Amino acid sequence: MQQADSGLRKKIINYIKNESTNETRIREVISFVKDYGGLEYAEKAMLSYQEQAIGLLKEFEPSETRSAFESLVFFVTKRNL
Repeated sequence: MQQADSGLRKKIINYIKNESTNETRIREVISFVKDYGGLEYAEKAMLSYQEQAIGLLKEFEPSETRSAFESLVFFVTKRNL
């Protein structure tokens, strides 16, 4: 969003707030997200959170519970890549 000019940002925000059931507007929002690198940005953020979560879990002693949480983190972050 930050890379787009303010007029386009306002238009996209309006579509999201007020026209979220309009198929044409939904396609425009999806195109906007793709064109402005939104998916790449989100993936990068997701992987950063994944790394943080695994790092925090490593502070605990190895256990079945820790392993289950690690598996959950990887499942959530890798299922749609």
